[in-house]
Amino acid sequence: MDRNSHHVDVVKLIRDELKEVPQIPECCIYRVPFRLKSGPFREGKEEVYIPKVVSIGPLHHGNKGLEKMEEKKMIYLKDFLERNDVSLEHCVDTVEESLGKIRKCYEESLGYKENEHELVKIILVDAVFVIETLLKCRYENFRDDNDRMFRPFVLPDVRTEFLLLENQLPFFILKELFKFTKDINISLIDFCFSFLSSCYIFYQWPEEEYMEQIKDTYEPKHLVDLLWKISAPLVPHEGESCESVLIPSATQLHQAGAKLKKGSAKLKKGSAKNLLDIHFENGTLTIPKLLIDDGTKIILRNLIAFEQCHNSKINYVTVYITFMDSIIDTPKDVDLLVQEGIIENWLGDSSEVSSLINRLGEGIHVSIDLYHAQLAKNINSYCKNPWHSWKANLKQNYFNTPWVIISFLAALVLIVLTIIQTVYSIIST
Repeated sequence: MDRNSHHVDVVKLIRDELKEVPQIPECCIYRVPFRLKSGPFREGKEEVYIPKVVSIGPLHHGNKGLEKMEEKKMIYLKDFLERNDVSLEHCVDTVEESLGKIRKCYEESLGYKENEHELVKIILVDAVFVIETLLKCRYENFRDDNDRMFRPFVLPDVRTEFLLLENQLPFFILKELFKFTKDINISLIDFCFSFLSSCYIFYQWPEEEYMEQIKDTYEPKHLVDLLWKISAPLVPHEGESCESVLIPSATQLHQAGAKLKKGSAKLKKGSAKNLLDIHFENGTLTIPKLLIDDGTKIILRNLIAFEQCHNSKINYVTVYITFMDSIIDTPKDVDLLVQEGIIENWLGDSSEVSSLINRLGEGIHVSIDLYHAQLAKNINSYCKNPWHSWKANLKQNYFNTPWVIISFLAALVLIVLTIIQTVYSIIST
């Protein structure tokens, strides 16, 4: 073979491969990056991203240990078809017509090229299962008396696993299938709001006015994205440049004389009150209340993973965790935050909470143009002022009870009276 012929073969080979290269997809469902699963405390990390009770979508379909829930899915599909008097054929057609769009929502190729009907079945059965779960959570008369899903220790696990990044379905296919429901006057997104409110870890559910704005202006990509949007500021903030974003721990702030205060997590139209509604004014640091229980780690890790994978201008949850990691170094910091009502600790052990917050930041990328750059500057400036530390030390160590203050005042009065008496005696002589 001469050199020109070899050159033509190489060109043809590359051109054939270029034809198969897809456009950059507008994906929104990802495998969690290895860097978030690895690190010095890798053990147990992968578990927070992988379903143990129910798989939703194709990424974990067929995983060992999830077989029982596959039976439940078919029961729910039967309930859906019979209650809504809709044909299975119409549901299958709906998924088949959207299959190309569904594939584009996943970062990785889903396969099933030779067995596409199996992918259609997975999407349909799982989507109906999600819809039926939302309906049965709200309407008890939709449930069977023997439905194990609604026993106290099953539903919380299912709720949490609906919020795993690798366990998502595109929201639009849920909406399309939801159209088949009969005699339901509530929108799908309202059902989702009700469902998500039970596992909302930022304590206070947003006000109705803000939720209405989300309904009117936002098209969620999936359930994780919807929870992210609920938690994000209503008014975006680009952040500011900052040489150092390190913030003293809660204990160090206390020793420097700064006060810690529980803030509101309510969202209002035109305001930015949310998980990042953190302010430092007149020596008082105000932080929204955070509920920490067994599901907190799973929900936060998957929200962070979504931000780290998706093209978000501001990674709000990541910034929030970076801030909390700064002010929590030891169990003493947790105790102080619990005392001030900023953290509600359902785990019981303060060391477990501090370890949880510190490990959440492993492997994440945060821009130096942080949301709280000016906040960090103000806090550090306050803590560097020695007068605040001296005043706090005096108050915390020497005037920490009313009796000490009373004794001091009495002693002060006695000293003043003694001085006056001495001066008067000198003048009299």
